[in-house]
Amino acid sequence: MVYEKLPAEERPHRYSVVAIGLHWIIALLIIVIIPMGIWMSHAITVLGSQGAAYRMYQLHKSIGFLILGLGALRLLWRVRHRPPPGSPTLKGWERFLAHTTHAAFYAILLLMPLSGWLYVSSGWAVATDQPLNVATSFFGWFEIPHLLPVAQADPATRRLIAFRSMGFHWSMAVAVIVLIALHTAAALKHQLVDRDGTLGTMVPWLKAPNGKLRTTGRSGRSKALPTLIGIIAVVSAAALPVAFGLVGDAGTDAKAVGPAAAGTTAPAIPASVVRADTPQWTVSNDATLDFSGVHAGTSFAGGFRKWQAHVYFDPKRLPDSKIVILIDTRSVWTGDATQEGTLAEAEWFDVAHFPNARFDSTGMSSLGGDRYKVDGILRVKTQQAPVHFEASIHMTGSRAEAEGAFDLDRTKLDLGMTSDPSAQWVSMTIPVKFRLKAARSE
Repeated sequence: MVYEKLPAEERPHRYSVVAIGLHWIIALLIIVIIPMGIWMSHAITVLGSQGAAYRMYQLHKSIGFLILGLGALRLLWRVRHRPPPGSPTLKGWERFLAHTTHAAFYAILLLMPLSGWLYVSSGWAVATDQPLNVATSFFGWFEIPHLLPVAQADPATRRLIAFRSMGFHWSMAVAVIVLIALHTAAALKHQLVDRDGTLGTMVPWLKAPNGKLRTTGRSGRSKALPTLIGIIAVVSAAALPVAFGLVGDAGTDAKAVGPAAAGTTAPAIPASVVRADTPQWTVSNDATLDFSGVHAGTSFAGGFRKWQAHVYFDPKRLPDSKIVILIDTRSVWTGDATQEGTLAEAEWFDVAHFPNARFDSTGMSSLGGDRYKVDGILRVKTQQAPVHFEASIHMTGSRAEAEGAFDLDRTKLDLGMTSDPSAQWVSMTIPVKFRLKAARSE
């Protein structure tokens, strides 16, 4: 099929390129996001599919915020650019219905994502009727903050907001499905029955009202067919990866990030704590402090990019040895932007008020060979918990290599206990391990 270029005098009879582009992008996003919402609302309650549902939720939120932004842009463009005149054959009731439908679409484009934002800010899961505070990452690029008046409200208020906003959110979803059906039916009627070119105002390769687009013996009906096929193909290409779980949260790749170097500047230790003649060790920049666990049925791994260590160690004078580690909790990483944002919030590390966690050894003893037992206290936020672990310390002259591991019970440090006190989402036991090299200071 060969189409000739529209003459200049016909261009005002169709929407602008910007309006057309925004229309079809938003339409595609809405068609994709609604089945996502239906599926994930059920899957989040099924143990075997919670991991996929969690990833779908993050993608759903990102697309929702994208619709909010594009919808606001589309509305601003509409205010400053008048739409093309409708077909002169339109009846009065048809014009009224068209205007009403368009106004409803603009309202939904703003209200539906805003109600979703209100819901996630409440930190309450309607599906399980319990607190669940999850950060929102926009395709893994940056974090979108919660609405503070909602996020800081008392639990009863947040629960009420969650149920009301989710009910409204679902109502908007049903409304947009009805509007899409009406809008599509009207467009097909104009193209296939009335043949007045109304569909051409929004589809560039179809004839607009009063237009002179010529074809090689094809009717308006035949031109509508490739249009519909093209739309369906584009929508399917975008929806299938989502449906089969091929698209997840666009968080940073864990392997690409990796834990950054540990700092060599350590927290100050009062002189009375360590004997002056106890050897001091400087930790190298390739040290690692990592953790792992299970989230929504899927294993995860992470760590801290920044932490400082001050080590005084003499295997012959273990009572005089001392280790202090200061961890910058703002440097936490898991490779998942949403997880990282959630870990920074108040019920986890609360980095805004407690940017550091601290470990202080309280005793060391030999287990034979290069194995040692280390006892200490780990302080996170206002909580503290005893920690005991075995460490391997291999010394060669003035050089040493050490590694160790222990299991952290997050209940003892009040980590995520508001949203997940029963370990439904995150494993209660978090394995922690470290590896470092050090040189004795002269």
